[in-house]
Amino acid sequence: MMQMLSRFFVPKKLIAVLLALLVVIGSIFLFQKFSSSSDEASAQDLSRIAANLSGGFTANLSMEYGDFQSAAQFEQRYIGDCTFRFSSPPSLDGFELTLSDGKVTVCYRGISSSISNDQLFESSGAGLFLQALETITSMQGLSSQTEDGILTLSLPGSEEDPAFSAKLNPIDAELLEISFPQENFKVVVSDFSPSNAN
Repeated sequence: MMQMLSRFFVPKKLIAVLLALLVVIGSIFLFQKFSSSSDEASAQDLSRIAANLSGGFTANLSMEYGDFQSAAQFEQRYIGDCTFRFSSPPSLDGFELTLSDGKVTVCYRGISSSISNDQLFESSGAGLFLQALETITSMQGLSSQTEDGILTLSLPGSEEDPAFSAKLNPIDAELLEISFPQENFKVVVSDFSPSNAN
């Protein structure tokens, strides 16, 4: 009688152990599947962000360069072809800065003048902003981190602070902010609108 009982219970224990092993193995495979799909989603987010920022879009920019603050409407037709229309402070109200075909034009009330690309990129917040856009669209050398639904892309700098960091909404690829800690310069972006939005 005991032998019959032991034969009855041993296979049940064996089956229970096998079922437990199957559950553990299934959980591992499921975890790996979800991990890889989240990596793919992250790559999709990055490529959507690069596409959005290299194409046409408009946005309002609030810029802080140390103690100096300014505001501009930004319109990009494609990466490297854009216009800043300044509205504040009063000393910049009405100024337009246009980059097109590798030429930079400054215009104020119908009077225009050209400056070199080097002058724009080396000495202005507008130049820093455009350099950051170019780096983000190329996705070269950037590290990424997502926290509280905000994606932060950073470019390492020569010191402890990054050369710049950009905050974006990964769901709709909307640019929110770009900061340059070493330059004490920050751009807050609002009303971001891709040109091809319907």
